[in-house]
Amino acid sequence: MKNDIVKHGGKIIKDEIVEMGIDSSTGQVTRISLKNAPESIKASTFVNAAGPFSGRLSRRILRNHLPDPGFVNELHAKVIFKDEAAVVPSDSPMVILGDPTTVPWRPDEQEWIQDLLNSPEEAEEMGMSKWIGENLPTG
Repeated sequence: MKNDIVKHGGKIIKDEIVEMGIDSSTGQVTRISLKNAPESIKASTFVNAAGPFSGRLSRRILRNHLPDPGFVNELHAKVIFKDEAAVVPSDSPMVILGDPTTVPWRPDEQEWIQDLLNSPEEAEEMGMSKWIGENLPTG
C-alpha cells in the first residue's frame, strides 16, 4: 500500500497531527497542521489509519465539525502452537481459552499499563479496559 501511495505521487509523512482545517459548508478537509512541520499541508482527503487511536484522533481533530464517529477498538489475537501431545483434535475449528492467563510484560509495557490503570477514561476510550487487568479476559 505504501508503495502504491508513492507510485501515484503521494508522500508518506510520520508526524503528529495537531489541527485540521475543515470547510464548514462541505465538511471537506482543507489543511492539516503537523507538530514538526513548519507549514500546513493542503489536502482535500484525509484517511484516519490510527488503529486503536482512531477514535481519539477523530475527536481531537474533527472537534465539532463532524459527528463523533464513535470508533471502537477491539483487540484480537491468534495463537498457533504445536500440539505435541495431540490434545486438540486436528479438525477443531477454534479453541477458546478459559484459564486465567497472564502475560510477562516488559517494564516499559508495565509502565504503560499502569498509566492506563491510572486513567481509566483513556483506557476505556482506547478499548483497553478489559486487557489491562491482572489476567487477560477469557476468549
